[in-house]
Amino acid sequence: ILSAYNGEEGVEMARRFRPDIILMDMRMPILNGYEAIARIKKDPTMKDIPIIAVTAQAMEEDKDLCFQAGAESYATKPIDRKFLTQEVRRLLKDSREFLLSLLAFLVFVSLYKTKIFKSMESKWLLI
Repeated sequence: ILSAYNGEEGVEMARRFRPDIILMDMRMPILNGYEAIARIKKDPTMKDIPIIAVTAQAMEEDKDLCFQAGAESYATKPIDRKFLTQEVRRLLKDSREFLLSLLAFLVFVSLYKTKIFKSMESKWLLI
């Protein structure tokens, strides 16, 4: 599991490490999630990495903006553990790294419930 402190760093980390999946916070400093998703999807070497947009914004327009930027899925905060688990499974179903990614994801969900991870909510999580 890797995390970035802002959108620009997240795009660079995605380019460097090519994660199986990205959970993208839409409100980040320097480069917001919408712009970061667009950059990732424009890059031929990263365009196939599935992205789940994570945001506190629950309006239909916000969801549409996430999909227009290129996200394959959308989750609102607080994150519904069951929904997010289903989305990760759906997006990684053909990945040979699925089991490792799922394990890492479950660790993330457990950490998210702790105070330590809640203080990091404005960061990315790359699995």
